[in-house]
Amino acid sequence: MSKVATTIGLVLVLAVIGTGLAPQSAADLYQRALTMEKAEGNLEEAIALYQKVVDKGDDEALAAQAQLHIGFCYEKLGLGKAREAYQRVIDRFPRQVDVVKTARDKLAQLVAARADKRVGSGEINVRRVFDDYGPEWGNALSSDGRYLVYTDWTTGDMAVVDLITKERRRITNDGGLDKTEKACGETSAFSPDDKRVAYGWQGADKVSELRVIDFDGTDRRVLYRDENAIWIRPHAWSPDGRTILINLMRRDGGCEIALLSVADGKVRIVRKVGFKDPEMALSPDGTLIAYSTRSQAGSTKREIFIMKTDGTGHEALVSNPADDYLLGWSPDGRRVVFASDRTGSFGVWAIGVANGRADGAPQWIKSDLTPTPVRLTPNGTLHYMTYESMFEVYTAPIEPETGKSLGAPTAVKSQRTGVRSNPDWSPDGKRLVYKSFSGTETKYEADALISVYDLGSGEETQIEAGVASPLAVIEPRWRPDGRSVLLVGARSREENGIFQIDLPGGAAKLLVKVPAGQYIFQTAWSPDGKSIYYTQGNPVKVLRRDLTSGEDIELASMNGPIGLPRISLSPDGKWLAFTSLDKMLEPVKLMLVPADGGAAREIYRTEAGVMIQWISWTVDGRSIWVKTYRASSEPKGKHAIEFLGMTPDGQSIRKLEMSLLGAMDLRFHPDGRQVAFTAGQSKLELWALENFLRPLIKAK
Repeated sequence: MSKVATTIGLVLVLAVIGTGLAPQSAADLYQRALTMEKAEGNLEEAIALYQKVVDKGDDEALAAQAQLHIGFCYEKLGLGKAREAYQRVIDRFPRQVDVVKTARDKLAQLVAARADKRVGSGEINVRRVFDDYGPEWGNALSSDGRYLVYTDWTTGDMAVVDLITKERRRITNDGGLDKTEKACGETSAFSPDDKRVAYGWQGADKVSELRVIDFDGTDRRVLYRDENAIWIRPHAWSPDGRTILINLMRRDGGCEIALLSVADGKVRIVRKVGFKDPEMALSPDGTLIAYSTRSQAGSTKREIFIMKTDGTGHEALVSNPADDYLLGWSPDGRRVVFASDRTGSFGVWAIGVANGRADGAPQWIKSDLTPTPVRLTPNGTLHYMTYESMFEVYTAPIEPETGKSLGAPTAVKSQRTGVRSNPDWSPDGKRLVYKSFSGTETKYEADALISVYDLGSGEETQIEAGVASPLAVIEPRWRPDGRSVLLVGARSREENGIFQIDLPGGAAKLLVKVPAGQYIFQTAWSPDGKSIYYTQGNPVKVLRRDLTSGEDIELASMNGPIGLPRISLSPDGKWLAFTSLDKMLEPVKLMLVPADGGAAREIYRTEAGVMIQWISWTVDGRSIWVKTYRASSEPKGKHAIEFLGMTPDGQSIRKLEMSLLGAMDLRFHPDGRQVAFTAGQSKLELWALENFLRPLIKAK
């Protein structure tokens, strides 16, 4: 190439660069963006340049920095897009640890500032805080409402989730649900400075403990052990951090409200109450205890009481024919906040407190709210859980050999509003029995309404059995003569177990009493109606109750971590199929045992991480059908569900054509050509009610 050509080429290159048309590296773009952002204050242009760096993607570290600065610019502009920009740093560049940490901190600050702005606005506001895995019974929530402690049910460890960034970590490492030595924690409470967490624990020896651990997972201590308690629940720390308000749930079904010394682990019983797990709260100054519990045996209605921490001055704070339960104390200690259905539906109320007793009449705050309290934080925000369910009973025709649907599912044509679940066909196949809950009675502790639906006439009969029975897991089962059903539940603290409920009269007879501290879920009748098969938990056993002698025969036992096995009796009454699980996330075994007792044998085993949600013999007794489930690894991912059929010897296993993937509690019609099942959805979420006390302060 000649010198002239070289010179002309150089001039052309310089000309292109001078006009800004030459390709620029990510580093050059980043430096220009920094100049625009910091020196010139041209934030919009800086965002555009930073975005080009991100889009190039050839330098991950630089791209992460650019995405972070996009958030900085949006924040300076006062735009809501800042939160989205910071979240993209977290989602797209997880390996850039330092940048991700900065993004998390900035995101947390923005969310907190937004919440403070809402609280400071003076307007009552309801907002959803969290809709992912974590909220459950007895959670600890930090005083700023940011961190939630929960049980990681894969291991049994206590874990914490940052409700803003969604980051999770375990704070204990000795859970045993995935090990031979079973151990798990549940229920917890933060110390006043949020630096420690008290939590209930049950180890392999089945002895209940109360433990405390620093929030960073260090300095774990056992404060108290009690062999006579089935569980110890911490509710609140005293303001000085020296004592913890706890509930000792006893094996006889009662409980004790107590204060535990953090220094030496000594427990002082404040008061004994008749029913386990009352809602409790300590006043902000640590001098008073408010609690709510059922007013009498056999009732689901609760009343609220108050007393001094030494147990004196005990009296009713809220007493009404309605169901009233405690939500917490106002931050100034001058009011107790509670929920009540006295207007026909649940809402939030408050009552003044002065000198340890009620001061004035209850004041209504907000209607149409049924909160399960988590914590009333120092800024006056009530954090609570909501459980919503939309379930219906359906029938569908199927092909007996393959399970293939032969028509669209049809919902029972009930004329009543509410939730229906857990169906079972009558022996003649002409009626369905299922559980119904409506209005305020959709809460778990409500009495079961047994509904009998006549498929010929379309007539539905509801029977009030007077037996409290949880909605989601307890299934009524027809007696072979079609005159009564089995139902697991409780009529009082002393009467808890399996009831026979006459139809249509509703008279309930206790057939099997549950020992204290144990529980029952699934049941099955023998074909002659003379025996009941059932599963018992804590410890886990499969039992047959001879109704003539009243004696139990143990068919199987297992060292299962949580829950209970599913059972299904063969149509001829000779064999009982049941599931067995020893460790979480391990394969589930399908076992077969002679119905009169004998050695159990394994006929099928899932892959690790696959659960069995349902088992049933076909009506001809030639096959056992199962529904398997594997949860998606992605929060919003699709779960893997299959229906399998297998011979009782486990030699022939095939995939069924059943398409009812969302079906639960499936039951075969006596002719084998229809199934009845429950379908729907439920969700458990964490919400916040903000500024709700301000109207009361102004009124005062």
